[in-house]
Amino acid sequence: MLSSTITQKGQITIPKKIRETLNLKPNDQVVFVRRGDSIIIKPIRDILSVKGVVPQRKSKNYSEIREKVKNEITKRVADV
Repeated sequence: MLSSTITQKGQITIPKKIRETLNLKPNDQVVFVRRGDSIIIKPIRDILSVKGVVPQRKSKNYSEIREKVKNEITKRVADV
């Protein structure tokens, strides 16, 4: 198992074997993804590499949303 120590500034060094495995170079960016009580480090190669990092909300019924917006606009116009 590889480990690292957190500095006074809250920084850590990613062990060389992990940097090599992920092909990380100086100035590369990574994203930290929380999974339960674990953290996953993923390199950011392009915008698509962070797809799925932010959990999706429950699917929406867009017809219902459009209807609500339409009703709200109608109500506001009627109040003018």
